[in-house]
Amino acid sequence: MVALAGSSSLVARCRCLVVVVVAVIGLVGCSAGGSSDRAARPWSVFESGEGRFRVALPEQPTRREEDVDDDDLETKVVLFTSRFGDTATMNVSYADYPEAITEIEPRLVLTGAVQGAVNRVSGTLARQTPLTAEGAPAVDYVIEGDDGWLQARAILVGNRLYLLQLAAERTDARAFERLVTSFELL
Repeated sequence: MVALAGSSSLVARCRCLVVVVVAVIGLVGCSAGGSSDRAARPWSVFESGEGRFRVALPEQPTRREEDVDDDDLETKVVLFTSRFGDTATMNVSYADYPEAITEIEPRLVLTGAVQGAVNRVSGTLARQTPLTAEGAPAVDYVIEGDDGWLQARAILVGNRLYLLQLAAERTDARAFERLVTSFELL
């Protein structure tokens, strides 16, 4: 795939989807404390038929929708949030971009998603790793903010963007790995 003329403006408008999700979760209002063995506790499998995915989460998630209306981009973000101990949250969300996004190089869309998240939290990108997840282009990234850390994976499946996120006072590689390895498309 190649970048289309005008694709940068579509990518820029699509960043708002990630910004909405980051705005909804923030970087958590973290307090000190929490158990270091949180990832070892039993998790339950959650399945979203409408989202076409299943994932293991520490608690039954709450569902929330946010409408996005930015210039000519209208869509909704569906967000599932699960508490993780006393100081963190895990989120799985998805949003459907306009079909035109499938004509743009996926790495450009994913890079735009990461940059949108960094800008929203006024954080610092600590790490970014392109990869393939569920057979689709993806990126893992870690953002350090004033109030904590955001570990995330963005997966672009056609015109749908999935975000898997752990927002916490400190990074938790074991818990994040458990989250992302449990994620399956249906």
